Amino acid sequence: VEAAARLVRRHPRLHVLLLGGGPQDDVRATATRCGVEGRVTVHHAQGGAIDFLHEAAVGVLCSETEGLSNAVLEYMACAKPVVCYDLREHRYSAGEGALYAEADVVEDLAAKIELLLGDAPLRERMGAYNRERFLTQMAWEHNAGELIRAYEKLCGTRRANG
Repeated sequence: VEAAARLVRRHPRLHVLLLGGGPQDDVRATATRCGVEGRVTVHHAQGGAIDFLHEAAVGVLCSETEGLSNAVLEYMACAKPVVCYDLREHRYSAGEGALYAEADVVEDLAAKIELLLGDAPLRERMGAYNRERFLTQMAWEHNAGELIRAYEKLCGTRRANG
């Protein structure tokens, strides 16, 4: 929300949609304090978040506590570029499809979002990279197969159907 307040002058159509659980009162108070209360919507999506992501320009994750984040994977599946904190887990999942901000540094987060909002070809390239990476390396089908192969190697067995 604080990063959005820094961007709204240069991006007058900017709107922040926060999906998932969390303290709505704190978010609303911060939006009011920063003067962007009409530009922030909190939606407690219980499934169906993907429908909202198709309309987004950029997927942002401001969490230091998520390992392999479902949000990052959802952004990738929807071909969205990602801005997130610079954590090993985020680099593992998004790779080159994300811009990484220093945790809890609002100026850095805003700068990374600004870069993507101002460069449509970059957003498109990163989004395409994310979609391809999701389909080939992060999707359930790929990971389930990798997990099965790892267990088979550990146990010294193979499935009868290969």
